[in-house]
Amino acid sequence: TAKTKSAVAGLGKVLIDDRPRNIEEWEAAGGKGILYPQYYNTSHTSLERDRFYENFEKLITEGYRIL
Repeated sequence: TAKTKSAVAGLGKVLIDDRPRNIEEWEAAGGKGILYPQYYNTSHTSLERDRFYENFEKLITEGYRIL
């Protein structure tokens, strides 16, 4: 659940999720979040998918480890 996920959020931690609410709560708790585009949470365009991959690559170049 969102509350369970945000309970472990913090500096240097990343959440990739398809629910905007989970991302918002995660970031409010100090983590970085990337919204995974799905038909129910975005306009489901190629631009949204491209933005997802750009954000993902940016975190890697900033030194985050994605496991």
